[in-house]
Amino acid sequence: GIQVVMSDGIKLLVDVYSPADSIGKVEGKKFPVLLTQSPYGFMNAAPHMGFIDYYVKRGYVCVVAHIRGTNGSGGENGFISEREKEDGPEIVAWAASKLPQGNGKIGLFGTSWLGFTQVFTAAKIGRNSPVKAIVPTYMGSYLYRELTPGGVPSQSIYFPRDFDKPGMLGNDSTSAMGKRLYASWSGGGALALEGEFWKSRQPINYLEQVYQSQIPILLVGGWQDLYPMGISELYASLQNLHAGKSKYDLMDAGQTISPNYQLVMGPWGHYKGLNVEMTLAWYDKWLMNEATPDFTSSTPYHAIDMTTGVWYDFSTYPFTTNY
Repeated sequence: GIQVVMSDGIKLLVDVYSPADSIGKVEGKKFPVLLTQSPYGFMNAAPHMGFIDYYVKRGYVCVVAHIRGTNGSGGENGFISEREKEDGPEIVAWAASKLPQGNGKIGLFGTSWLGFTQVFTAAKIGRNSPVKAIVPTYMGSYLYRELTPGGVPSQSIYFPRDFDKPGMLGNDSTSAMGKRLYASWSGGGALALEGEFWKSRQPINYLEQVYQSQIPILLVGGWQDLYPMGISELYASLQNLHAGKSKYDLMDAGQTISPNYQLVMGPWGHYKGLNVEMTLAWYDKWLMNEATPDFTSSTPYHAIDMTTGVWYDFSTYPFTTNY
């Protein structure tokens, strides 16, 4: 691992996987970079991280930056705190300018927590950045609503208790954060309510900045995931902003649609069923300048009918106003 110093002096641990590591020694060649910010210790054992070898063998450098307060990175973990959000653009700047194998073009990847970090990085980084494409998978727009449906903590309440597990997040900082979150969430404390803690961590509140970055976004979700409505709302909100509307509006059948915002909804649960060839095609389009006709559609919401198994393409969400 490499230690990268953030603007506040904290050092983040960063792992780099290069094509030279997997396809023989490559002299002097530079590659686009796929970057993720991960809090987890189980690395390639996780489905979202298992794609690293696949990407590297197809001409990408993969970079895993360990979020502050986790897995050997310095600082305190704050579960998507404001300081953690600042780390995203700083890691991107390092990967774009200081990584010898990189060509300066960056794509972001990752699932769940690693999907949320992509959206917050896009919100912070502004236009004309090194980030040319992102693929946030299995995440949503209202973190509190999905984890606490109807104000009642779901099975997700056990998630912060896992912060203590060996190999999960991996140090005293994250253990303390998990215990604080669990105690407040389960005991009717301040974090059990949709207050500032949650509002500052909900992507819907940052979508104007995400849209202004003009970064192409492929969203991937599952009907059996935690966030099927939330990720669909992200798609609709981005398309509404593209059409000059409020992000909270219903989409109109005739409104202007951008193929730069796509969503694929499959018959999957959390972390399950993600098609790596599809994500590679998105990165190839924006980082390798390869033609990918499937991503030029005027109907960029792609969804499977769970009853029939048939795939359909839509432009708007909800799909109809007449059920």
